[in-house]
Amino acid sequence: MNYLKNGLTALLSPLFLFAQTKQKTTEAFDSIFYHTYMETATTDLDKALHTADSLYQNSKTDIHKIRSLMLISDMYHRKSNRDSSIYYAKVAEDIAHNANIFDWQARISGVLSTQYRNMGLYKQGSLYLKKGLEASENIQDPNTSKQFRGQVYQEKGYYALNMMEYDQAVNHFKTARALFESLPKSKNRILFLSQTEEQLGKSFLKLRQLDSARHHYEKGLQMSAETSDGKTVFKGFIHLGLANVNLAQNELQQAKNHLDKALDISETAGLPDFKADVYQSLATYSKATGDIDQYTHFNDLYVAVVKNTAVSNQQYSDNVVTKVKQELEQSVATKKMLLSGGIIALVLVIGISILYVKRQRQDQKRYRSLIANLKRKSDSTHSASLDISTGSGNSDQDRLMPKETELHILDQLDTFEKGQLFLQPNLTLAQLAVELEVNTKYLSHTINRHKGKDFNNYINELRIVHIVGVIEKNPKYLSYKIGYIASECGFSSHSKFATVFKNVTGLTPSSFIDQVKKERKNLKRV
Repeated sequence: MNYLKNGLTALLSPLFLFAQTKQKTTEAFDSIFYHTYMETATTDLDKALHTADSLYQNSKTDIHKIRSLMLISDMYHRKSNRDSSIYYAKVAEDIAHNANIFDWQARISGVLSTQYRNMGLYKQGSLYLKKGLEASENIQDPNTSKQFRGQVYQEKGYYALNMMEYDQAVNHFKTARALFESLPKSKNRILFLSQTEEQLGKSFLKLRQLDSARHHYEKGLQMSAETSDGKTVFKGFIHLGLANVNLAQNELQQAKNHLDKALDISETAGLPDFKADVYQSLATYSKATGDIDQYTHFNDLYVAVVKNTAVSNQQYSDNVVTKVKQELEQSVATKKMLLSGGIIALVLVIGISILYVKRQRQDQKRYRSLIANLKRKSDSTHSASLDISTGSGNSDQDRLMPKETELHILDQLDTFEKGQLFLQPNLTLAQLAVELEVNTKYLSHTINRHKGKDFNNYINELRIVHIVGVIEKNPKYLSYKIGYIASECGFSSHSKFATVFKNVTGLTPSSFIDQVKKERKNLKRV
């Protein structure tokens, strides 16, 4: 099960992480701002957006305007309106830049870094993170500087989580915690520390260090009680994390208690990624309890949210393309430059078209070869793998074990390949040895000798062969997001799945799906 999505995952709203400031403004403004974010936004997004807009309309200082705009940006972020969210953040960035407010330049860059990271645009996100660090060098107040550097390390931790570098994520979050601990006592200090405990819980959960994950989640929940009595989004993240710890330890009743709280918060708080993660965990819980109807219900909700998020991201990308096109057109000074640009563009289009057609033909050839190979394997009694070696060196002197034992393990592996145990996430050699009731060393040797690959490559290839067959036979999978398909066949991330898929089949997952669609379309014509 994925606890973090390839962009994207149920992270604490990044806009608030970079939207705090020390007490330089009026208590009335601070009180409304804090209550709107922590309380109102969790129960009534439209009301929170209206309040944020009123704050902006009545702002008398640049700081007030920036904070109000960032609050508006956050509300649109929760509404899954990424275009508007980024727009208001950039308006705030312009004010901060024109007024030389360096701490807010740094914070807003951090927000935009997080937004682009959540969309999977890591290069763009890294550029904004670098821009924020450059602005932070001009921050005079030492506590403000520490706070921002702590938030930068939180952001680095999220990048590490997305890259599956979990130990590195733990180090970044611990560095952030140390910086926050050095801040003066305040409600914001407690908030930052509780957020960091939740992030550490998430990292240890990915490392499968469940006791450590539980410790940090519970510590974060205890701290969050000091900042608000209400049902905040942040508390929802922690309840979801604790539920996932319970599910991993088969503590089903405790998991249900936390999932009910997370679901209650997610239904009113917006944040589609968070809602998707809650639905996914509820589907896992329902499956574990044998409630197939509920499993189907929550799984369908999960898929619907994922699809809507994908559409939202595509719309934002389309807007970006349109804006870039307009800027390019405005930058052309003369008709000569337009003509030259048109000629170059035409050459590029022709070149790209030729490459595209060539690539499509290659993909079609690989696809048909793949399907033909798969059908041959399914009609035989041999392994489901695409390329299973029969091994070599079978003399008695070369044997690590008795021949009868080796044949028994091969029979066990044949049965294993016909089942679906290999779809279990994080399956290890030791776990498989226990399941097959064989010696770990003998099992590893047999796989290397007869399957022509090590354990991890063997399992990954079985998964790819399985999902290739499923996609080819089941039309509904053609509309699923790649990340969801990856989780269906036991992979922990979109990127790992895509890499293994390409290595095994010669096609990317998207190219394979496109080929399946074309073949189905051709069959309909016939």
